[in-house]
Amino acid sequence: MSVKQDFRTLALDDLIQTCKEYKEKGYRLDQLLPKLELDNTITLIYTFALGEEIVNFKIGGIIKDETPVPSVTEMFISAFVFENEAAELYGVKIEGNVLDFKGNFYKFPEGIKAPMTIISPEQLKAREKAAKIAAAKAARAAKAKAEAEATDTQESSSAPSKPGISDEEMEKKLAGMDPEKAAKVRAAMEAKAKRAQAQAEAAANSEKEGE
Repeated sequence: MSVKQDFRTLALDDLIQTCKEYKEKGYRLDQLLPKLELDNTITLIYTFALGEEIVNFKIGGIIKDETPVPSVTEMFISAFVFENEAAELYGVKIEGNVLDFKGNFYKFPEGIKAPMTIISPEQLKAREKAAKIAAAKAARAAKAKAEAEATDTQESSSAPSKPGISDEEMEKKLAGMDPEKAAKVRAAMEAKAKRAQAQAEAAANSEKEGE
């Protein structure tokens, strides 16, 4: 049996409507999986299954104890287990669970709340290191992109014009480019024209002085 699995991003505002649609199509809700991210926000993964098809919807940016998340128990009653777990283990603010245990689904030692969001100093250090590596990688990628765009602009502006190409034809070519890149090409061409004019004027002045 070949299982087809898909991951999709979903906005929190679209959660209830999506659940209604998948309920009507005959899907079952297999799980609600919370995931603590490096920035301490929580991503909720809702998994729907029908036959050999599995569809996972990811809702990110959930803030512990703050972001209200509507319950889906009116469509999928079995979700009451997942939602009580998400609330007590991760501090997800579930609203409307028809079987809300109100913090009594699990028993934790006194003073312990949302234990799955508690990280050790070692974990915190590892997360900070991972965040720095990711930031450095993003900076290198941005620099490489900027350098590539600069090279493309320089090549476009310095390339010899085709014989007989008109201003109208050039504008058509620029119109087909990315607007930002086209603007850079125009600026480079204008700068090149000004340099050529300055060189011509300098040459003319030099000839006059030599007469």
